[in-house]
Parts: sequence; structure tokens; C-alpha cells
Amino acid sequence: MSQENVELVRTTWPNQVDMVELLKDGRPPPRFTTAVAADVEVMFLPNALGRSQPSYRGIDGFADGWRDWLEPYESYWIEVEDWIDAGDEDVLIPVRIRARTHRDGVVVEHSPAAICTVRNRERAVFYLDRGEALEAIGKAERDALPEQVRSDRQPSDSGDPGLGPVTES
Repeated sequence: MSQENVELVRTTWPNQVDMVELLKDGRPPPRFTTAVAADVEVMFLPNALGRSQPSYRGIDGFADGWRDWLEPYESYWIEVEDWIDAGDEDVLIPVRIRARTHRDGVVVEHSPAAICTVRNRERAVFYLDRGEALEAIGKAERDALPEQVRSDRQPSDSGDPGLGPVTES
């Protein structure tokens, strides 16, 4: 079942996407809404912008959570590094982010991760800190991961994901 879980998540999540653009009409794409439970729990850790409630419910909650998370950004480009069987019903998705803020156009790069629990397609947790995501999957699964994923490496300069040139102010 583990490989099936990985394939389900792989077909649900875009490999590369600007989340601001993806959610501009306020709804997640159809391939997401048909692949998850109607009452999916979506969490952002740490809380988006210090919000007191990091958990959202349902398809609309997915969009609301991402809108809260993306509030400071003009673009938030995600590039998936891999989809990894993380044991039981979890799939670890390490990603690279390159984002640009509304205010001053500051470019932010980091390497967070998400964990999707496939059991009944009920949960997705987005971690700002990849180390926290790795802690959440457990030691045995973490030790089985490639060093590249465990090292929380910085994004590579593999090209411009549509953000334009970085300018100094």
C-alpha cells in the first residue's frame, strides 16, 4: 500500500507551482478536491503569521489555510524534490521554496516539507521547518531517507521559477 500512497499524493500535488497563482480564484484545483476527503484536516506549522489556530478543515479550509500562509507573498513558488514513503500511511514531500514578498519584493528561499496522511485521505501538514517534519515521521523512517533529504539543504540555483531577477534595494 505504501507505493500506492506515494502515487496518490504524486498525482494530487503539482511538481512545480506558484501557490499564489494556483489559489488566485479562492479554490484548490479539481485534482486536489477529488483526491482528498471532504473534511480533510490541513495544518501549517508553525502557525501562519502567528495565528492561534494552525488547523483548517475541509476543501475550503485548505484554501483558507494557504491564503493565510501566503498573505505576505506576491509569489510562492514550490518545487517538489521527491515524494517519499514515510511509513504507515504517511508520504513525506520535501520541497524547495522561492517566494517574493509584496512589501519590498524581498526574495525568501527555504527548504520545508509536508507530510500527507493517506488513510482516508484525511490530513496534510505543512512544516516551515524541514527538521520538524523529519522529527514527525519517526526515527526509523527518518534514518531510511537519503542524506540529501535529511540534510535540509538550501535550494539550488537551478533557474528562475518565474519570479524575475533578484534586485538589491
